[in-house]
Amino acid sequence: MKKVIYFLILASFQTSLFAQTIEWERSFPSIEINIGVKGFGNDVAQTTDGGFILAGADLYPNSLGNFFIRVLKTDDQGNVEWDNTFHSINDFTRWEGGESVFETEDGGFLISGQTSRNFFENSKIFLMKLSADGDSLWTKKYQHFENNLSRAMVQSNDGGFVLAGEVRNFQDHATVLLKVDGEGDSLWLKTYFPHESSTGAYDIQTIALPLGGGGYVATGVFNNDILLFATDGTGELLWSKTYDFSPMDIGLSVRQTPDEGFIIGGATMDPDTHFPILIKTDASGNIEWTTTPGIGASGSVNAVRPTPDGGYVVCGAGLGFFSQYFNSGYLQQLDENGNEIWTIDFEGEQTNALNVEMAQDGGFIAGGNSQGGMFLLKTGGVTATTTPSEQKAALRIFPNPLTHSATLELTDSKPQTHHFDLFDSLGRRIKKAFFEGTSFQFLREELPAGIYFFQIKDEKEMLVANGTLIAR
Repeated sequence: MKKVIYFLILASFQTSLFAQTIEWERSFPSIEINIGVKGFGNDVAQTTDGGFILAGADLYPNSLGNFFIRVLKTDDQGNVEWDNTFHSINDFTRWEGGESVFETEDGGFLISGQTSRNFFENSKIFLMKLSADGDSLWTKKYQHFENNLSRAMVQSNDGGFVLAGEVRNFQDHATVLLKVDGEGDSLWLKTYFPHESSTGAYDIQTIALPLGGGGYVATGVFNNDILLFATDGTGELLWSKTYDFSPMDIGLSVRQTPDEGFIIGGATMDPDTHFPILIKTDASGNIEWTTTPGIGASGSVNAVRPTPDGGYVVCGAGLGFFSQYFNSGYLQQLDENGNEIWTIDFEGEQTNALNVEMAQDGGFIAGGNSQGGMFLLKTGGVTATTTPSEQKAALRIFPNPLTHSATLELTDSKPQTHHFDLFDSLGRRIKKAFFEGTSFQFLREELPAGIYFFQIKDEKEMLVANGTLIAR
């Protein structure tokens, strides 16, 4: 996979200048090698042991186009620890694919997606529980309508999960949210925005701000426009917005930003090509700015994530000139106003970066599909050149991973009032605190298992220390 890295440094001496390197890349070939379309790595996440989990779909051997669920686990260097596939006992199943993956508190995993007999006809949403070793423990299927599609999943504050997608009955379509408990039992289902053809959710996240949150925000498409809507914790609609830029627009990714607004990634489309788009809104969905990231005029933003420095990382794919097929994936970091900082271009390799997350070391992990199968790419931790007053203090954390609490001790910082901020893997601030002196006891309370990032600043709001906390 050939890569081109661009750096744009548009900063004064007082501003941190970020550097980025590719640490490693791994390809996971499709089992079926005789058909042009291969596997899809739809979702990637870092696990609490420092490794990575990748979920998607792959071609069933000798099936003439049937897909099955594929989930693989790697260590922190991308080396495969296990690689498992799952297929329905129904030989007529044409499509099964994992769309979202989530590590559970017991070290296992939940996979959501859909299964259908004829691609997306007579389809069912599924939720599969895997052990830490990748063995299937149980599978639940949901068919409330003729066709049911799940494209994203998020954990709720009560330990359950909400799946987002689309349902169809003949010519009637609707956006859907399905709430289940930790065992996969259905709790409620809500439909929104009925339309004859163009509707559905492609991503969903919990609303964490103001602190405590509890509702959900989702993006997708309605009547060929980008859709953004928010609900409360029971799925009741609070507000919705649509954004019309071209004959066909779609929202593919959404995250809440530290200012309580939202960032949306997607694409605008005309009959000939796709154009990537990034939309920043306020807390009510009103547009603050838009930009076109990526590696050229054409393509898409498949995923966007806020970063703790106030900016964003995006990934996606570009389109070939005279081609409707994605042929060059990219990974890109932007500042808080959507200006490019650096870009990694997977040049000319028919790649499509479908998801990106921040890794424990401050780098990024991207997953998707390329020639012949699925791939992972890990960038190195982000380093910064700083002025002397911004140099970080030495820090001890014990224990880490933590179960109930952890102590953070600054070993060479002067006693003063410090400001502690904790961020989730999506870049959202979920906890804040002040402490006096050089030692702080962090209490987990109801924080779910996962990987979290923190910053400690001094009385002048200068960065003193940052790092990672792992809750198990």
